[in-house]
Amino acid sequence: METAAIYARVSTDDQAREGVSLDAQISRAMAYCEERALSVVETIVETVSAKDVEHRPGLKRILQMVDRGKVRHVVAWKFDRVARNTSDSLKILQLFVRRGAQVHEVCEQTYIRTNTADDEFLFTLKASLAARERRLIGERTALAMQRKKELGHRVSRFAPFGYQFDGDRVIEEPGEQAIIRTVHRLAETGLSIRKISTRLAEDGLLNRRGRPFGVAELHKLLRRNERQAA
Repeated sequence: METAAIYARVSTDDQAREGVSLDAQISRAMAYCEERALSVVETIVETVSAKDVEHRPGLKRILQMVDRGKVRHVVAWKFDRVARNTSDSLKILQLFVRRGAQVHEVCEQTYIRTNTADDEFLFTLKASLAARERRLIGERTALAMQRKKELGHRVSRFAPFGYQFDGDRVIEEPGEQAIIRTVHRLAETGLSIRKISTRLAEDGLLNRRGRPFGVAELHKLLRRNERQAA
């Protein structure tokens, strides 16, 4: 029998969008392999979410097995589980071509041999489409977050310094706003950031952790409020 490795990965967003849990992916992949007389030597579940191979230990393990000739078939729910960007897809494709390996897509009940021009094109095309979809999702999310900010709605776990949450709304926190005004006033006098930090501490004006403001914190406060004023 031909040897195969099952590669599974799922995120909350994937499951919400496709309705396929991790257990369901593995179960269907096992059934797919049984129907095609593929002997599953290992099932690998990716435990991290990353865009490139170097940060996906499960996929690196799969590719090592292919390179060493331990498996000739990689079975995943979708091709984009294996190749998530164009540059990685080309590297993976080269390895599969060299080792005569095949990639199987369970949801479409199909596979790519990687030894023909059409299959090579299909493999890279699917990776490119997956990268495009992730980019579009990121752009839509960024726009939605920006709109929520414009409407004064909550967009993070912690409100930025100078503000507080009132339900889902973001409102000013009077005490912290006074500190921000003091920071700007001291900066306008020509004091350095370090001297501003020292002056605030001497006056008992501390950050939320009850400590003197650091240089990076003060830089962030000044930049943020300069952007808001612009």
